[in-house]
Amino acid sequence: MSTAMQLPPSENEGYSLLPQHFPGNELLGPYADLIRAMDDEASDYSDDELRAIYWTIALENSFDHNRFAESLPGFQMATYGFANPVYEESGR
Repeated sequence: MSTAMQLPPSENEGYSLLPQHFPGNELLGPYADLIRAMDDEASDYSDDELRAIYWTIALENSFDHNRFAESLPGFQMATYGFANPVYEESGR
C-alpha cells in the first residue's frame, strides 16, 4: 500500500482535489502582500504544495472572517489543513 509520504509530489493525486488556481488576495486576507512577497523564498516547494499552503491560509481566513467560532458552543480551537486521501487512505 502506498502513502503520500512515499509518492513524489507529481504522483500525489490529493492535490487534484484542491482548486487548480491559487486563491486571490481577498481570500488570503490581511497577509496577502506578505505571503506574495515570500513567493521567492518558497522555491523549495512545488506549485502543488504552495497551492495547498495558500488554500489552507484562505480556509483559516474564511473561518475567522465569518466568525464561525462564535456560533459553536464550547468552541476552543481550530486547526486548518487538507486531508490527503492518498495518505489518509479514506478517500477511495
